[in-house]
Amino acid sequence: MIFFKNHFLHISICSVWALLLLVSPLLAGQVQVQRTGQVSCYDHMGKVVDHNNTGQDGDLQAGAVWPEPRFSDNGDGTVTDHLTGLMWLQDGSCLGTLSWQKAMEVTEKAAEEAGSSCAGFSVYGDWSLPDISQLETLFNAEEGLPVRWLNRQRFRNMQPGSYWSATSGPNPYTAWLLRFDSGEVKQAGKVELHSVLLVRTARVADKTGQPVGGQSPVQKIVDFVSGQEKEIKQPPPSALDEAKSQNRFTDNKDGTITDNKTGLMWLKDGKCLGSGTWSEALDKIGQFNKASSRFNCLEHSQSFSDWALPNRNELRSVIDHLQDLPALPADHPFLALQSRYWSSTTSAPETASAYEIYLGSGELSAESKNMVRGLWPVRPATGRLHKPRVTGQELTSAEVMADRFLLQAIGPIQEISWPVKRFTDHGDGTLTDNITGLMWLKDGDCFLPEKRGDASIVVGWLNTVPDKLECVEYTGTYQDWQLPDLAMFHELVQGAEGEPAAWLNTQGAVKVKARDYWALDENPFNLYFAWALNMRQGTARNYPESFELHVWAVRRPYMLEAVRPQPFLFGNDTEERVYVKQGEKLLLAAAIDNISGSVPALFKMRYEAPDGKLRWLTARGEWSSEEKSIHQGNLFRLKKTPVFHADTSDLGLGKYIFYFDILPNQEQLDPGQVFTAKLVVSVSSQDQAPGVLPAGEGDVLEEEIVGDK
Repeated sequence: MIFFKNHFLHISICSVWALLLLVSPLLAGQVQVQRTGQVSCYDHMGKVVDHNNTGQDGDLQAGAVWPEPRFSDNGDGTVTDHLTGLMWLQDGSCLGTLSWQKAMEVTEKAAEEAGSSCAGFSVYGDWSLPDISQLETLFNAEEGLPVRWLNRQRFRNMQPGSYWSATSGPNPYTAWLLRFDSGEVKQAGKVELHSVLLVRTARVADKTGQPVGGQSPVQKIVDFVSGQEKEIKQPPPSALDEAKSQNRFTDNKDGTITDNKTGLMWLKDGKCLGSGTWSEALDKIGQFNKASSRFNCLEHSQSFSDWALPNRNELRSVIDHLQDLPALPADHPFLALQSRYWSSTTSAPETASAYEIYLGSGELSAESKNMVRGLWPVRPATGRLHKPRVTGQELTSAEVMADRFLLQAIGPIQEISWPVKRFTDHGDGTLTDNITGLMWLKDGDCFLPEKRGDASIVVGWLNTVPDKLECVEYTGTYQDWQLPDLAMFHELVQGAEGEPAAWLNTQGAVKVKARDYWALDENPFNLYFAWALNMRQGTARNYPESFELHVWAVRRPYMLEAVRPQPFLFGNDTEERVYVKQGEKLLLAAAIDNISGSVPALFKMRYEAPDGKLRWLTARGEWSSEEKSIHQGNLFRLKKTPVFHADTSDLGLGKYIFYFDILPNQEQLDPGQVFTAKLVVSVSSQDQAPGVLPAGEGDVLEEEIVGDK
């Protein structure tokens, strides 16, 4: 891999091509709106359906195609987006929550306090708060938990909440923000506190090494505290936001308007297709493509057949963020506009909802698909070119709908978090990490900060003279405490939400400091340095051994006897056998008991349908014909916890046998030994009395029939 390197830019050849791909239309006066990322299609109830001819976002996938991979970790605390060429600060929470004004100032002041904890912040000197269009490029409309997707794409600690943009609203006391939990784009008062993520606009250097493009413009704002006017550097505006209303639109004199900045063509008459529910809106667009003359749209004389309900990005592309009532460029040419319009994009966090735009403010919200909203068709001015589709859930939906023995999920499919409870409190001042099996001292501040050479010594006191220490709640008599190594620390903070210290203190630990803790690892290249883990960022750091850092203790429990976990499986809160009338909901729940120690294990859930086929539950909450695990980790105690919420409306009648399997990996057990819980679910077409065989099941009950006596 060849890299261009200078003070201002660090991107790969792939990034350059992606950047040129996006810049080329801009040189011609246009910017291509990117895809939303949505690849699945849903009905009005939120169920996955086949994409073909639905006209939904997941069907058409309009816009610029995403490169693969989308993001690269630059190894210096930054991430480069190959789709946009933008470089982002990698850590999405190291700046904490700030007011809008503080967020703008932190880009100018080198962040004396907050910025010092951000890896990558000091590497470059031209960070800025992203404008709202730049921020929206990070949202993936396919994901039910968008921040989890970003954290898998090289980002760290992205928070499921609101992030500030640098874009002010029409009211000077408000600014735009993006909610990474719901995908909504809103305005908020600048005094509110929200998360901050910084960006660098990619710039290619000239032969002298100087960046092409000049400095960021300066904006004057009013300090809300002092009332004084001050100047703050703004990020370079996106191509969409810098576009003025002059020459923005072309009236084609045929009832259509072309947006010269995006190349999108809109119907001039914003009311002629009327309004309807989301499903009705999609259907009506199809009717308009077949016979547009029936709708009597103002000035309309064209007969294009590739109109569509706009996706969320297309709807947002026409918004002027400094205007309201409507939030469109001041001299836009559109007629008879309605206040709210549907997009074709389903809200993945709640698939029974779709995104709509309120033209009064330009805000994007998720609303129930049963609401009535306006229809505003859009099409590419050059026609819809064939582009490769990204496949998603809808490709298996034909099989899903045809397979009458496959359980359907109620609500959005979400990843199962195993174990539900991360730590077990033993009541003696210790915590066991249910993922790794490591036992940690509950008190993260039992020891005073020590030099590296003394850290192991004071941990040894816990083995020999624990009474001389004042560790919170500690009454244990363990004699194998040690200083954690870096691998143990990294396992401890995996899955931490936000600052690791604060997160650990909510999980059962106490007094964990957002400071550095000594690790067992020494630096092989410098005998005077050793490693530590920073509990504010969760990253490893190297320090001189003479520094006094915090100390924590850990132990590896050693199991002498074989563990024999006991799994339980429940259907609608009932064990062993449950009767369900077709159409009733089925709630599967699991529990694990009799855990005497932490041992690595596989956890699986499967069912045998009346057709004899087996399906396995995946970690994403889907059923697969291939054998899968729902979790791989140490044994842990689990109280009754919902695992899958099923719809039986289209489920075939008969007997379904469910199994919850635990496969421990321990030398004392026979290889391949499985501990299993079994549940029989009988689905019938009528209400079922206890002990009565369901119609069509055709088997004999093994257990004794208990009835009224």
